[in-house]
Amino acid sequence: MSFKEIKNMLRMINIDMNDIYAYRLFKECDKSNNDRLEEHEIEEFCTRLMARPELEEIFHGYSGEDCVLSAEELREFLRDQGEEASLQRAREIIQMYELNEKARQHDLMMLDGFTMYLLSSAGSILNQAHTGIYQDMTQPLCHYFISSSHNTYLTDNQIGGASSTEAYIRALMKGCRCVELDCWEGSSGEPVIYHGHTLTSKILFRDAIESIRDHAFKHSPYPLILSLENHCGLEQQSTMARHMKVILGDMLLTLPLDGDTPKQLPSPEQLKWKILVKGKKLPDDKSDSERGSFTSSHEEETEEDEDERSANSLQEIKPLQAKDATQISRELSDVVVYCRSVPFQSLARALHHQQPTEMSSFSERKARKLIKESGNLFVRYNARHLSRIYPLGLKMNSANYNPQEMWNAGCQL
Repeated sequence: MSFKEIKNMLRMINIDMNDIYAYRLFKECDKSNNDRLEEHEIEEFCTRLMARPELEEIFHGYSGEDCVLSAEELREFLRDQGEEASLQRAREIIQMYELNEKARQHDLMMLDGFTMYLLSSAGSILNQAHTGIYQDMTQPLCHYFISSSHNTYLTDNQIGGASSTEAYIRALMKGCRCVELDCWEGSSGEPVIYHGHTLTSKILFRDAIESIRDHAFKHSPYPLILSLENHCGLEQQSTMARHMKVILGDMLLTLPLDGDTPKQLPSPEQLKWKILVKGKKLPDDKSDSERGSFTSSHEEETEEDEDERSANSLQEIKPLQAKDATQISRELSDVVVYCRSVPFQSLARALHHQQPTEMSSFSERKARKLIKESGNLFVRYNARHLSRIYPLGLKMNSANYNPQEMWNAGCQL
């Protein structure tokens, strides 16, 4: 493998490493000096890659000159750490984490097994008894802070960074419960996801949904929200709806749980294992076209357009497809149930007229203004509705705002 291939391998296994350090390791392992690593050299590279000198020091402190931990020596280590220090417990750890079969048979632990143990959840400083859910999860969804991601598909900066389905996998495996999909018209009738009006790369909407399906509930059983930023025409909106229905199947929530418009949002417990779509919704009026209906392009302008224009004014990048969704497909509208995006006019109006299933998005600047001028009303609003606060478009390096002041006002997303 060349150094370029080694870097690709590291990227595939989610290792973000300084190029200088990686190249130094590469050269140290290249015994043949031909700028390539052969089989045994690749194995040595991976071993050095995982080396933890501080753990080696601890291991040798207890194992002595033979560089092997006996069950008795492991028990001594456990005792010094304040852990359960019986000989039986030491043997159980060896059987669970030791990689060498012969060592396991003799109740011995090598350095690799010791490292595996310390880097596992059993070696974590956090008591694993505290990782279980103990909070009351039967309150309305708006009563919880929700781990959220903005422009989830990007792996780098907001202007020219790469888009990847891997970014969705990483977010979901870290416990994220709201991911964003910026959807644009693609070729061959397939919608794509990318940061519109920029040089970021594109991924297929279908591929992103497949990755979401495979990883949505690996970290948490509680509901996942797909926040759609929709710039597609009617035909590709319908394609998006079909992809979600076919790929997500029963995971996708398409009807209210009780069959009627609720007086409050359902709880995370009720929504376990379900995927919710956040987007615009057509009124339930039979006089509307079955295909789609116009929305007010002025009032319901794409949530982030104002900030995006500010960011894009700093660059001369022309949009390849500047088609904003001034029409909503009936098929796409029908998959929106509990997270209907509506334009925000005022807190007074929202508190009296907005339904629990309706929510609004605010820029961080707008949210701070509401907190400063109408803090108590904003808290009351968030007690009944979901609100999503997105970072300013000027943050091109993908930096986030400090969410603490938004949390203090009860903002969930």
